[in-house]
Amino acid sequence: MHAGSLEDFMTGANGEDADTFELTDGPFGFGYAVGIRADNQECLVKQNYESAGDCTKDPNICSKGFSISIWEKAEFSYDIFWTINNLENEPKRYVLSTGGDEEGHPGIAIYHQGISLVAIVSTGDEYWKLEVYGPFHNSTWNNIGILWSRPLGDLGGLEMHVNHRRVGTVFKGRASTRKSPLNPPELMIGCHKDSDNRLYRGYNDAEFDELALWKRSLLDNETMFFLGGYGMKGEMSFIDPEEYQVMLEKTDLKDPSQLVTAFKVLSQMNIAHRPENTTEDGAMNNTLRLQTVMSSLTNPENVKRGLAVSDWTQFLDIIHATSNLLDDDSEDTWRVLEAKGKPGSTEVARDFEGFYLDLLEKVSLDGETRLDYTKTSENIAARCEKTRIRDFMSASSYVSPDYSQMKSLYSEWDRPMDKIFVPTNIFTDERCLEREVSILTVLYDTFDDVAPNKVSKGTILPSRPNYLDSRVLSVRVKGVPKLDAEGRIVPSSPMCYPDPDTLSRNPMKIILEHTVKEKALRRMLFHDEEPTTKINYRHCVRWNDRYQMWDSDGCRVEDTTTTYTRCSCRGFGSFAIMVEEIEPIVAPEIPEGMILIIKIGYLVSMICLLLYMLIVGFSGDLKDQHHLVGLNMAGCLLLGDLMVLLTYLLPIQEGRHNCAIVGSLIHGFFLAAGGWMAMMGHTAFKTITAGVIGGKLRSYFFLSWGITISSIGVTYMAFLRHLGTDPRCFISWTNEVKGVFFVPQLGFCIAAVFFVCIVFFNLHTASLRNGNILADYRSFSIGSSVLALYFSTTWAIGCAALIRWEGEVPNLYPIYEILNSFTGLVLLLCIGFGSRRFRMSLSGQYKKKRQMLNDYRNKSDDAQPLGSPEDQPRPISAASTVIAQ
Repeated sequence: MHAGSLEDFMTGANGEDADTFELTDGPFGFGYAVGIRADNQECLVKQNYESAGDCTKDPNICSKGFSISIWEKAEFSYDIFWTINNLENEPKRYVLSTGGDEEGHPGIAIYHQGISLVAIVSTGDEYWKLEVYGPFHNSTWNNIGILWSRPLGDLGGLEMHVNHRRVGTVFKGRASTRKSPLNPPELMIGCHKDSDNRLYRGYNDAEFDELALWKRSLLDNETMFFLGGYGMKGEMSFIDPEEYQVMLEKTDLKDPSQLVTAFKVLSQMNIAHRPENTTEDGAMNNTLRLQTVMSSLTNPENVKRGLAVSDWTQFLDIIHATSNLLDDDSEDTWRVLEAKGKPGSTEVARDFEGFYLDLLEKVSLDGETRLDYTKTSENIAARCEKTRIRDFMSASSYVSPDYSQMKSLYSEWDRPMDKIFVPTNIFTDERCLEREVSILTVLYDTFDDVAPNKVSKGTILPSRPNYLDSRVLSVRVKGVPKLDAEGRIVPSSPMCYPDPDTLSRNPMKIILEHTVKEKALRRMLFHDEEPTTKINYRHCVRWNDRYQMWDSDGCRVEDTTTTYTRCSCRGFGSFAIMVEEIEPIVAPEIPEGMILIIKIGYLVSMICLLLYMLIVGFSGDLKDQHHLVGLNMAGCLLLGDLMVLLTYLLPIQEGRHNCAIVGSLIHGFFLAAGGWMAMMGHTAFKTITAGVIGGKLRSYFFLSWGITISSIGVTYMAFLRHLGTDPRCFISWTNEVKGVFFVPQLGFCIAAVFFVCIVFFNLHTASLRNGNILADYRSFSIGSSVLALYFSTTWAIGCAALIRWEGEVPNLYPIYEILNSFTGLVLLLCIGFGSRRFRMSLSGQYKKKRQMLNDYRNKSDDAQPLGSPEDQPRPISAASTVIAQ
């Protein structure tokens, strides 16, 4: 039987309706209560209340016993404490009665007599009387419950519970002379009568609510039903958070019994459950309401100082509600809140830890020197310790959690190895040695699933995927302040905070077990048969409450294995392992039509470059320094274009070794081409400004290939594990490796553009005085200037396209590829057909010019030359013509 609304279930003793009595706010979550006054002889009664199997009217007929509970809020004057030596003369103020007493009247009775609370169960022939002193709080709601069954072996008898705490037990009954029970049966609240004296008496000044009766004696693990007036634990599991918030607004959270009840009801709510018809916004709003509720419940002002340990342990039940909120089933809701910038799961953990630390500060050790207690729930284990600072510092280090206090959870969590070692020399003020210190260690099993993954840029770049790869382990150490008689901190006393400098010199050691048992990519992995991993690096991080993100500042990795990481941290807080994943390798797409254009471009360029090389190579008139520099550049571009074309025609990307080889060749040939481009600019610069047209080719060769080979060597010495990772086989996917290529390449381009700009503005004031020679090299300089601008533009766009930038950037890769594919064609047009000497050599004009010169010399010579054959003039060749000029 359950009477949640007494005003509807019962009537007044004088026949008046119960709703004429004063209605007050009931205990947490139970609506209105009924207030009665002894001066008005008010009392609530229910006649003929019996139902099948009920035996509270006459316990003699009980086969399984019974249990009954009721909520009462009574007021007592301080004079009650003087009654302890004269209780038998104090009046009885009845809480509940069915007519039972010590004189043989069957039934039950619960009443106050002075400072004592008394429960009686009578079968008529025998009665059980249990009397306890002062187990209730004045002017606050108290839950009173009794359970009884006939003694059988070591079980049975009468038990009394106040606020879910057993306060007394009586096993054996006392004999009495049976008298008749009340007929008809009558249940009374706030008064009493029996079958011999039907006058109501024993009136009580109090408020009452939530009467509940069970037709059996509840088991030990069921006595929590007394608090709710319900019979099945699941009845509270689907209370709507909005309803719970409304209940809380009517609750006096400074009333310890109501606060404990609020904890218990919240812990039974299935917070992570999301009904099918609940929208995303609905789930988010429910979670926000529960956050507001948790913030209200964990307000430090709800709990007074000087807590007894027995009361203190009841307040720890908030851990169950916190565990439900941080369950991994609620991950999606927390992610939505995080995306919308709402307070996240870390605020729930912060409020919880702050409340536990405040409870530790307020609990009284009652003459003991140490309190060490671990409270566990499904997803959280919190170790609370309070001791003297002198005793804390007597050990070399403080190690936590204490898995011996959480054996069942240790097994359920698959034998965790997370542990923290706190140095004990962190208190440096000798005046603090006799003061107390509170130490809170909290290990969260599922917090890593619902906590934000936001991390500081100094730890991991935002573009890199990351996640928490361990349980979250939190530790807080706080000296208990010295208070005056009014509970205020004594200003002249030291605060006894841990010394940050000492903690910086001697940091904490933290071992955190990995969730994903994989090796981080911190060693050379190049061969395909070696193990692969998605983890690039593991960071030791601490939650930064100010910036609402994980931060590695103050923490460093001492050692990491497949199973765990050992951290060293210089401050207290919440710690975890943050994994930096290898960035997903996804190359920008090129439309199919552009791919065909690019293939054609590289093929056309290769033909143009080969043609240029053949003409320069076989023409004796083009062996000047300018065209030989062009010949070297053309050779590099030809081989570089060939490597790129192979990546489009063959499945080279499928094998990392092949991709690494081709990428290194692309690196070498295009960087060397950039070097020769810079050398070409310098050649034109020296020719136009100083009239120097030769003598630098050997220096150019060593400079271009020297820088190129050094650059390739750096990639193999420092970045071998990154080579061959680009899906296009362009050196590597990693920006750092590409930087080894682009830094010298862009340097070459800048140098080339610098030289050709000077050349361009000095063409009309050239140092060369020979008209024919000036005409030849002026045309080559103009062509090389255009080629340098085209080449530099191509690789500037290439840098923007191939380097991975933060944020959204346009896809420039197709543009770069098209420009690069036609570089060979541009070279042939600019320094090939754009060169006067190249055109004259190709058309045979230089050959005719040499023949005319030889004929002229032959006519002017003597018919019979004097001297030996070695003294005779030789025919003018193409090479000598070039040298002479």
